[in-house]
Parts: sequence; C-alpha cells; structure tokens
Amino acid sequence: MEKRTLIALALSFLVLAGYPMILQKVYPDYYKKKAASPAPSAEKTADTAKSAVSGKTFLKAAEFASEADVTFRSEKLQLVFNKKDGGIREIALPAYADSETKAPIKFISLQKSGVSPGSLALMSGGDLSAVTDYEVSKNGDETIFTASALAGKVRVEKKVRFDKGYAGTLELTLENVSGSPLELQYELVAGSGVRSRHSIDSQYIESNFFSIVDEKKRLKHVKEDRLGRELQSEGSVQWTAVKDRHFSVVMKPVSGVFTGKVRGLGDHDMSASLLSSLIALPAGGLTRSEFTVNIAPHQ
Repeated sequence: MEKRTLIALALSFLVLAGYPMILQKVYPDYYKKKAASPAPSAEKTADTAKSAVSGKTFLKAAEFASEADVTFRSEKLQLVFNKKDGGIREIALPAYADSETKAPIKFISLQKSGVSPGSLALMSGGDLSAVTDYEVSKNGDETIFTASALAGKVRVEKKVRFDKGYAGTLELTLENVSGSPLELQYELVAGSGVRSRHSIDSQYIESNFFSIVDEKKRLKHVKEDRLGRELQSEGSVQWTAVKDRHFSVVMKPVSGVFTGKVRGLGDHDMSASLLSSLIALPAGGLTRSEFTVNIAPHQ
C-alpha cells in the first residue's frame, strides 16, 4: 500500500474520532439536554402496549359464552347467533368444504362480541353504547331478540328470519320507553372477523360501500384495518358488505337513509356498518327499519 494512502486513512480515522468532541465543545447545551433526557421506562412501554390491545374493538368486547348460542341450520347456511350482542358470531357454508378438515367452510368465526353481523350500538349525547344481553324467543321461523338500552330508556327488538337459501331479513324496532323525548343514532354492523384461509386470501379481504350518486353507480373498496382508523362514505349508501375471495355478507336497508362506516380493528381485521341518520323519538314513540341480509358465495 502506498504511503499517501496510509496517510489518508490515518487522517480519516482522526477526523471521525475527533468530530464528536469538537461538536461537544461547540454545542455544549445540546449534549447536556441529551444526557439529562430519561429513557422511556418499562412501565410506560407496558402501558402503551396495554392500551393498543385494549382498543381491539370500538365497543367494549366480552367473550362469547357457548351456552348463550342460538343456532340456525339449512342446506345453505349454518349460523350461530349469540345472546350477548344479538349478532351472528359464526357463519359456515355446508355446500363448501374446507380442503383440509372437510368440514363446512367457516367464513366468519368470532370469539368476542361487539362487531358480529347484526350487532347494534346506539349513540345518544355523544356516547356510543353497545346493546347487549338479549332475551331470545321464537315465533314460527322468526328468532326475536329483545334488550334494554341507554340505561333502560330504549327497548330494542330485532326479528331475524332466514329461509332455505342464502338470504334473510332483519327487522329492527327501537322504542322510547322513557318519559322524555330522545335523540339518537344507531350503528348496525354488517360484519367483521373475515380471516384468510389460504396465503393469498388476505389481499381479497375488504369492506364495500355501494351508492348511486347522480344516477351513477359507485362501488367503493375499503381495506382499512389499522386499529382506531375510521372511514365513512361520502353520502348515503344502498348497501355495505364485508367479503373475501369467495364469500360476502351484504346488508341492505329496505328504506331509510344510511351512511356506510368502516372501522379498523387491527390484526388485519375491520368492521363494516350502516349508520342511521339522527332520529328524534318522542316519549313512547318508536322507529322501525327493515334490512335484507345476504350471506352467499360470489356469483
């Protein structure tokens, strides 16, 4: 190696070694502040992690109890409702077998309440409150879920009916049983909890808004699954859905004006909902809406 090369290398090492010391002489205040700054404590890091986990769903979630299950079976669908949130916690399709287990494919299977298809949240005075702990009764082919909400001010009734195919109906009635007028909105969940069955499936999992604006049909594809993120449709929607490569749950209001809403739940999960307009209920008054629910393979 040439002498000039060796001298150049030696000078380079001297500059690199001496540069921090020169900066410390020129900017002493900066280095004092840096030394005084405490490192983040393990306790604070743990609190942050706990906060991220506890925010898993936008509503307070509770574990489903199997003894509170209500099951519907037909040639096309196997649905497991649960009294906890009055929604469908599991959807299986008997006509489609899992390639490994040979059992009916489970399109949705949830362990916690709050975001199951058909579950409901009420908003009044700025607070979002899940409707939980339903009583269940049967009337012919109808399953009727009833519950009390907003500190006993509202009686909730959901009548659910599925036929032998893939389609069903949900009739929702909210009755103001208090002695005072109420203003409220409600959010009806179309679905969540769609999981990948194969390695390529994740790219197909999404939520949809379908609307008609100025006589033009618009289908919006939403893949927002980041925890705490929300996306709302720009105007009213005709329906909202959750889907994967093969199956979907589509919820469509028969009447009324609704906007679509998607909430990121983290862990590659999202919920899609229909959000009602503001409803003014006089004392003793009620509002009733009907929805079609289609749980089916893509045509």
